[in-house]
Amino acid sequence: MIQTLTELGSQLLADALSSEESVEFTRCAVGTGSFDPEEDDPSEMEELIARAAYIPVTAVRREDGGLAVVADMDNTTVAGGTEISEFGVYAQAESSDEVLFSYAYTDEPEVVPASSESTYERRFLSHFVLSDEEAELAIVYDSIAEAMEQAGYITADDVQTAINAALTSVFRYKGVKSSAAELPATGNKVGDVWFVSSDNSEYAWNGERWEQLGSANGAPASPTGMVAEATGKTTIRIKWSDPEEMTYSNGAYSVWKATALVRKTGSTPQSPSDGTLVTMSTTHDAYATSGYQDTGLENGTTYFYAAFPISAGGAIGVAATSSATPSWSAVSWANSSFSDIVSMIEAHYSGEISLSDYWSVGDTRTVPLSAMEATGVGESHVAQDVEVVLMDFDHYDLTSAQKTALGTSKTKAAVVWGLKNFLSNGTAGEYGYMESTNTNANGWHGSARRTWCQNVFKAALPSAMQSLLKEVSIVTATKGNARGTTASSDYIFLPAEKEVFGTNTYANSTDEASLSQYEWYETAENRIKKAGAEGSAATWWERSPRGSNAAYFCAVYSDGTADLYSASGYVGVAPCGCF
Repeated sequence: MIQTLTELGSQLLADALSSEESVEFTRCAVGTGSFDPEEDDPSEMEELIARAAYIPVTAVRREDGGLAVVADMDNTTVAGGTEISEFGVYAQAESSDEVLFSYAYTDEPEVVPASSESTYERRFLSHFVLSDEEAELAIVYDSIAEAMEQAGYITADDVQTAINAALTSVFRYKGVKSSAAELPATGNKVGDVWFVSSDNSEYAWNGERWEQLGSANGAPASPTGMVAEATGKTTIRIKWSDPEEMTYSNGAYSVWKATALVRKTGSTPQSPSDGTLVTMSTTHDAYATSGYQDTGLENGTTYFYAAFPISAGGAIGVAATSSATPSWSAVSWANSSFSDIVSMIEAHYSGEISLSDYWSVGDTRTVPLSAMEATGVGESHVAQDVEVVLMDFDHYDLTSAQKTALGTSKTKAAVVWGLKNFLSNGTAGEYGYMESTNTNANGWHGSARRTWCQNVFKAALPSAMQSLLKEVSIVTATKGNARGTTASSDYIFLPAEKEVFGTNTYANSTDEASLSQYEWYETAENRIKKAGAEGSAATWWERSPRGSNAAYFCAVYSDGTADLYSASGYVGVAPCGCF
């Protein structure tokens, strides 16, 4: 076997000694070339004859009076079936380029077996120092160690520190590819590194091609900025920043793959299986800004969270931790903000509360409406404040689409609300019709007034209130001279005759059979409506067609009794909706 310091290595060492620069051992390499010692001088070598793979330097240490440059090689860093006959160590000084510092050759090459032959541990002829747990590649240069010791400017620890620093700055992590075939062929720079998930390892660009590095089995660093914060009823928001997608430490690469967020009561989770797995995040920094919303928690209970980083190789790092206690209290319909009210409504549909336990029929609040232009119903309205009163609970069926959107098991809308008085145009009433002609043949579902409710009036509500509206199934007689009913899907509507009076006077009996009275209208005086808060009482529309008649709709007279009016007649309008 031949083993020698190259002329380039000798010159590098001499230049470094004269300029008092340190020497860094940057990497090693193995090759398959055939060297003729009778014709060639090994000290003149500038590169391996047939390099098979670069191997990272893992240690530099004193050994047997010399300096050992240590590298690991096994059948994942070098392809199985390769006959290794050459070995080289590369180095550079602060002001010089990297050179082949030393060269070794054997005419009895060692064959690296396939990876399926698990008995092959790291070894390479006489260049390896073997042990029970590992085998390391080590070349000892007595003359180098002696020269360095005489110069007195570098130790093995210094070299190790320099190598670690060099390695962490050399590699630039680019991302993840599913297979080596997807690695880019152009635009690469030396030191670019991609993680290949199918191989569970990294590939580095050496200037000519991609070379497979060691597997990414190191544990990731801990997440940072971990904060758990109670955000209201039964909800905690957790924010954290994931560790860098690739790190290098103690000779092992770590590629971040996921962060497991685990929740526990009583104490902090100690492992990903110690508690409830809340989410397994595989998108880097997915919750660094907006956070993860953990819902369905118990108010007043403290929850402990741990975010465990997991590498592509399955190694689990030290978790970041935090805790929080959700809390929530009821708010009133009368004077709370819509942002507070929405928490009440959401709690109802999630099954945490029943809204009727906190709010009451007759609760009112003042709501500003924007101006409404006339659009085929005979009237317009200036911007105005109206009193919105809660009229009943659990009255209308939610549409199937609304149930799906809410993700609720509830079948009924939580609450019906309506205007205490009908709309005005300033201090006087502004009246309109159900249809532009005297016909109820289109029923409620095809009327001009229903179209106005779903569009013009709905758009006049504050946007926060619009977002709370629920779509419900509104059952009404098909038309006055028919016995059937039609169910329309509405956000805004008018009450039916039976919903106001508890029985029908003018509407069809088919209409009556499927409806029930609002609790608010069980009090007779509540059926009297005025033109705004300051106007006079007057007649206002219901949605029910007049039974056995093709020209009328039902209404409520100014004294609060049942009435009817021709479809094109002008009376007051007081729409309703559901939350």
